[in-house]
Amino acid sequence: MPASTGEMTRPTWVNEKDGDNMIIRNGAFALSFLAMAAHASAEGTLAPYGIADVSVRHADDATPANRSILDDGQFYASRIGVTGSEDLQPDLKAVMVLEAGFDPSTGNATPAPTATASYGQAATTGSRLFGRQSYVGLASTRFGALTFGRQFTLAHIVSGEFQPNTNPNSAPLAVLPGWQGARQDNMVKYLNDVGPLSLGASYAFSEGANGKAYGLSAGYKFAPVEILAYGQRMDNNATATDHRKILGAGFDVALPAGFKAYGGYMKRTQTASTVQNNILLAALTWSATPKLVLTASGTLDHESAFATTHAGSRKVYFVEAEYHFTHTTSLYAELDRNQVEGGYALPAFMLAKGTQDGGAIGLEYRF
Repeated sequence: MPASTGEMTRPTWVNEKDGDNMIIRNGAFALSFLAMAAHASAEGTLAPYGIADVSVRHADDATPANRSILDDGQFYASRIGVTGSEDLQPDLKAVMVLEAGFDPSTGNATPAPTATASYGQAATTGSRLFGRQSYVGLASTRFGALTFGRQFTLAHIVSGEFQPNTNPNSAPLAVLPGWQGARQDNMVKYLNDVGPLSLGASYAFSEGANGKAYGLSAGYKFAPVEILAYGQRMDNNATATDHRKILGAGFDVALPAGFKAYGGYMKRTQTASTVQNNILLAALTWSATPKLVLTASGTLDHESAFATTHAGSRKVYFVEAEYHFTHTTSLYAELDRNQVEGGYALPAFMLAKGTQDGGAIGLEYRF
């Protein structure tokens, strides 16, 4: 993601970018949480961070209740979190991240605290306190980072690198997240940068209703170009009655005069499905001024035909302008179009197949 878009600064051992949560039951808990996060000891540090992003969206071809709404951020989900680290050796740290999400229009926790079990994400009978991320691990500049807990999938992290606003939070703008999954429970993940080469591996344990999952990723930077690739397999439950495979690759390249280009491809196959998806995306950003960033993006999701299932497609286009008042506060506006044709399944945000035109204005504050 371009630095001009204001992505929050992270410790070097946290290199997960997300497009796309926490249940604070009362004000007293909120105050104690922030007090804990602000504390720093001689042995280690804790630091709070977060995003509060609210938008007003309108779209045609939607149910009456969803044509005009006050919503969470269109590109980045609202969240609050805390990072912690402690030096154990000259080049070894203990690290942790606790991150929770919320919908600022209602105050509800996100993701939903009773998520359905599928593809490495365990069913939750109670509430998730830190539904976005919850992990602890060890990190070294030489040997990389090994972390344990609920974490973003490698597919989600890597695909976010070749999209200008990572994986968008709003369903009308997002295509890849619906197929690859954003995060998984019970995950062990390894990340390491070796010069210009970045490597990743992950494994999610199968526990109860949860299905196992594993993935690999790689990236290579040779300025001004970055190329990336990933693969992922996810079982839908503990008995692996169905599994999904994801393969993807992409690039980003910095161009003269403040332009940056992005491109990517993803293929999804699944044992219980009679079709496969082939997705192409391309985008361009322009830092018109130090404070104004303009974006144009297009994505095609083609679904193949099989037996009586007709071929279909979903096309998503959007343009966005984002103005950064400061490095923490920005105002953005976007216009988007979804075209759904043929045998492609109707998305939940559309009333009928065909074309939906929409747009949103949002205000984002980061700390």
